[in-house]
Amino acid sequence: MRVQKAASKIFGETMTETDMAAVVSLSGTNSGLTHDLAQLQETVNKIRVQQVFGHDDHACPNIDYYQGRLNSKQAL
Repeated sequence: MRVQKAASKIFGETMTETDMAAVVSLSGTNSGLTHDLAQLQETVNKIRVQQVFGHDDHACPNIDYYQGRLNSKQAL
């Protein structure tokens, strides 16, 4: 949400009619290079937070960093 507000502010305050910009995200939401402020804003509004690494409770034990270090030292 903060990024969306900041981007809207940047578009509104700094871009002129001759400027071009693109919104590019790692999630694949991209506007392409354009002069169209409405398209840029629409693309920014589509960006959502995505959890990249999900914890699977069944894959491995739920231990903290300290416990993990203790276990790795015992294995050596």
